[in-house]
Amino acid sequence: MNRVPFAVLVFVLAALACGRVEAGTLTNSPLPELRAKYEKSLRSILDRYEQETSPLPAKYRTVVEALAKDAKERGDLQGVTAAREEKAKFETALALPETDPEGLAAGIAGVRQKYRQQWKERKVKRDSDIMNLAQQYTARLENLEKELTRQDKIDRAKEALLVIKTKKELFNKLAGKVKSLHSYTVPEIIALPIGTG
Repeated sequence: MNRVPFAVLVFVLAALACGRVEAGTLTNSPLPELRAKYEKSLRSILDRYEQETSPLPAKYRTVVEALAKDAKERGDLQGVTAAREEKAKFETALALPETDPEGLAAGIAGVRQKYRQQWKERKVKRDSDIMNLAQQYTARLENLEKELTRQDKIDRAKEALLVIKTKKELFNKLAGKVKSLHSYTVPEIIALPIGTG
């Protein structure tokens, strides 16, 4: 929806969150399957968000064009001008400004508010779904870690979280490089869209 390069946060977490699997001690690890389920669920959430929000710009344009047409039929030159300016601003930015300037035509202000709310509701839902998924994933990792610790298959090691910000189209290249350099057999690499900031 927006022209700014889509930035992602890449979290590189150690295998099993807090522990390191000793080489060769963990056969038939449930970690790759767990990670695959997590990634599939995350992709599903992001795809659903994209499907729900992708029609909104076209709908917004249509409503603004209808406002211009209505103003023209009424002979309201100021309304026509306001609607055309709004359409031009939207086409340039492909996003609605966070605040409205003083004197914004009431029709435009109302339409902006309606569509801001629709985007906001979908974004809040997406972020909530991602947070719930991350909590479920973390809980499963913790359970897996407890099980492996009980089986004495985890070696405690110092770890660090690496956060990298990159463009969406560079993610696969970056993930491949991280995997090639990482000491773990299965490093945890995930991408999350930046909602704000």
